[in-house]
Amino acid sequence: HSWHRVERGEIPLKDAWDDIEAAIAEFGIELSLADFFRRFGEDPHDRTVVTQTVLELHARGITMGVITNNVREFSESATGGWRTLVPMEAMSVVVDSSAVGMRKPDPAIYHHTLAELGVEADRAVFLDDMQANVDAAMAIGMHGIVVGDPAVAMAELRALVDRLS
Repeated sequence: HSWHRVERGEIPLKDAWDDIEAAIAEFGIELSLADFFRRFGEDPHDRTVVTQTVLELHARGITMGVITNNVREFSESATGGWRTLVPMEAMSVVVDSSAVGMRKPDPAIYHHTLAELGVEADRAVFLDDMQANVDAAMAIGMHGIVVGDPAVAMAELRALVDRLS
């Protein structure tokens, strides 16, 4: 559908906006995309632990990357958008769906990222807030952690990295 086409970089967001809002309305949800984007930044969790964990793992020499289902217009955001949520200086690779033409949970994006990182699937840990994305990563042999409470997920990540190191 249109949202996935936007995330794969096939069409600009402005060209898909009306179709996406119509699809939302079909579910009986009264939510405009403008409302959605305003709410998207709301987060009840303290994400300081994410930054601390990423920086600690980076200092230990752990190779890390980001896979993001993203909209091209957000990639080019002057405010940094999602990139402000994680210390990007610790990331070796950023795989942006709108730039590579594939999106999570397509197994191809995980294989692409592993190749970019030079890491075998069984040595990689994938974290995401969507169960389907984690399931897809695990289906190709990666370890997976569903992120709900970031503090819990970071504790799981540290323990898993210790076991794999």
